[in-house]
Amino acid sequence: STTVKNQNMNNRVIARNEKVMELAEKYNLQTLDLFAVSTSNGDIQSDDGVHFKADGYYLFCDAIIEKCREMLC
Repeated sequence: STTVKNQNMNNRVIARNEKVMELAEKYNLQTLDLFAVSTSNGDIQSDDGVHFKADGYYLFCDAIIEKCREMLC
């Protein structure tokens, strides 16, 4: 999951993401860390603190396309 501005909710997102990564590693599954994308690209969140501005969604699309390319090659 991606970051949210509410710190309590964000801590839950981080914990959930850690569990997902553990399971993915255990079962040798591919993952894409959209949390990292959402936290390393400046002000891409909308005012509601949960959703993203158009630029954010374009960044996610680029990351997804890149991951697909990696997996297919």
